[in-house]
Amino acid sequence: MIAQDLEPDQDIEVVQWGEGTKPSPAPHWSLLSPHGLVLFFLAMNEDSTLREIAQRVGVTERTVYTVIRDLSRADMVRTARAGRRNSYAVNGEAHFVHPIFAHLRIGNFLDALKPPASQDAAPESPATTSVGVRVSLTTRAGGRP
Repeated sequence: MIAQDLEPDQDIEVVQWGEGTKPSPAPHWSLLSPHGLVLFFLAMNEDSTLREIAQRVGVTERTVYTVIRDLSRADMVRTARAGRRNSYAVNGEAHFVHPIFAHLRIGNFLDALKPPASQDAAPESPATTSVGVRVSLTTRAGGRP
């Protein structure tokens, strides 16, 4: 129901988690696809190996390879060889590929996800991307974000 659909004196029931209720167990699905998870992980960890990315994101190395190839073809990620390893840079100027979100730049989205600055303590060293976007990723037990 949208606010404009409400009658002027209509009551709205707000449901919240109360004390004594248990939240449901973690779902078997993720709001972000492997492409989104890899993109956000690379924004923080540009020098990670495929194996490190796969372990942290919870997919196979082959999936990470395919995802990085897709992100590179969409100009969202740039890959550079650094000795025997690859280094990845997220292109914050790139736009999302889905028509619903095509007006959004990747950098704006990553910027919106960064944690609020705390005046009490310094952040736990989130990485800064090539476009100056700082992002943090927290993981649940089991290594999956």
